[in-house]
Amino acid sequence: MASAQSDAIPPQDRAHTAGARGVLLASLIGSLMLLIFCARELPAWADQKWPEAAEMAKSIDEALDVFSAPYDAIHGFMQRFADRKFGG
Repeated sequence: MASAQSDAIPPQDRAHTAGARGVLLASLIGSLMLLIFCARELPAWADQKWPEAAEMAKSIDEALDVFSAPYDAIHGFMQRFADRKFGG
């Protein structure tokens, strides 16, 4: 008699799932990507939502200033897209 499964995932598909290290690695990579792409917005957010951390957010922003190219490229693309789409 086959053992009962607790969900609908077939056993052959369950064998190809990520392990704990893979999940941790994906989380760290995602965190770094967010930090690189969103660091420019961090000081403004901290000023509004968490004033006690505003100085720390500004120091993080200054330290990550070398990574501003991805943010500037995405921001420029979105600005051009909005200008073209909405005629502004």
